[in-house]
Amino acid sequence: MGPVTGSRTAPPPSQQWATLNRVQQELLLATYVLDQAAEAHERDAWSDGRRRRPAEEWRWHRFGYVDAGPGAPPGKVRAALDATTRRSRRLLTAPAELADLGLVDQRLEEVPQGSERWWQPQVRLLSLRMTTRGRRVARTSGVDDRNAGRPPRGLVSQWLWEVIVELWRAGPGGVPADTRWSAWQYLEGRKTGPLIERVALTAQTASRWKYAVAGAPGWALNDAGRDHYRRHFATYARVYPAVRAPDPTGRLTWPGEVDKHLSALGSVAWSLRQRLDDVIARREELQRDGARHEAPRCPTDQTPPVSAEAAHREVLRAAADALDADHWRQRTALLAEHEPVLRALVRTSAARHAAAAIAAICACIAGHEPTSAVIAAEPLPLDHDGRPADLPVLTTGLPGIDAELATRRAAALAASPPAAQRRGRGRRQPPATPSLEPAAVELSVYAAHLADLVAGGQLQRLLLRTDQQTDAAAPTTA
Repeated sequence: MGPVTGSRTAPPPSQQWATLNRVQQELLLATYVLDQAAEAHERDAWSDGRRRRPAEEWRWHRFGYVDAGPGAPPGKVRAALDATTRRSRRLLTAPAELADLGLVDQRLEEVPQGSERWWQPQVRLLSLRMTTRGRRVARTSGVDDRNAGRPPRGLVSQWLWEVIVELWRAGPGGVPADTRWSAWQYLEGRKTGPLIERVALTAQTASRWKYAVAGAPGWALNDAGRDHYRRHFATYARVYPAVRAPDPTGRLTWPGEVDKHLSALGSVAWSLRQRLDDVIARREELQRDGARHEAPRCPTDQTPPVSAEAAHREVLRAAADALDADHWRQRTALLAEHEPVLRALVRTSAARHAAAAIAAICACIAGHEPTSAVIAAEPLPLDHDGRPADLPVLTTGLPGIDAELATRRAAALAASPPAAQRRGRGRRQPPATPSLEPAAVELSVYAAHLADLVAGGQLQRLLLRTDQQTDAAAPTTA
């Protein structure tokens, strides 16, 4: 049975994306991700020694079986969805709705009768194929905001760009020739002229490599390679934002002190949370052992007479029990005294980490120097539950990153203590878990995400994608 297509009249891609419901958006994104993964796999066919297949063979992705009995296996598209979306009733009609909008094509295939219990006479196998319109609409969601794009004609792949960056950092001293043989072969044999030249490694360069010696053969950028780096740096930074390449103009230089400061704040917050977990776990253990440390039993007039040796052993045992009980009470009191102090430190460290990370993001978006703002950031104000009173709304202009930031901000603001677990009849008592600071944990997770986003100037390079003056490079391919 051939593909079933829908209408192709639709509003602009961004407007059409906004009109889709949550299940339709999740289904479209799942199909798009599978489509782009299949395209990348086919693009590397020749380099992997495979034959390139026609698009009709690999563009179709199985959604699953329709009108099947219980237990039918899901297809790749359905399996890629989260559990909430898979259980939604709207998912049954979402493929047809997307097809009517011209975002996907459908294909229903008959399933021959087999021994599977889920087989029914009316069962069909549904497959989906992204349309050009569907890919455009999916991209407006920002799904590719962090992904590497396809470079314009004449520029190199991400792997070769990483090699060029390494050569730029090495300078005239060069890089050992026995490290990346295939890269040297390509960069030297380019049709437009070589970008590298042979050099002899200097003593300073050889000291940075484990088995290199001074005078050994190496490679370095020639004049054409250095000019290529300078002229196309902005485009490479936009297409490959994950590569930490130094800006030859100095405009996109990200201070390493900021990353070190944020990393130190995150390490302190994590260490304090671990200490608090240990304290609460020990307190719970002492509470479980409290019944064993009762007051020692003293002999009375009704106690049966015993020998002098037995009475002496009883006295020693009672003294040891009393000592253990006193030690238990001291440890319990000490942990009870330290717990509120540690809780306050955990909250303060999370608030300080989040404030510094937010300052780094804001400075990067505004194009300001971030070091002074990050170091001078004061801890965020918290309420009595440890939740931040408010968090600024961060907007980068990249839809995917903005949506992720909004989701994580909402989680940090809405953090609440975990609900008590209900124990069913006949089940074992679950092990005691420390009573953590859920608000501080969510705030630290939010801060760590922001710190990872700006680390190494990644956000600076991502923001180049919003600059209309930069050489345009499509983030993905149709």
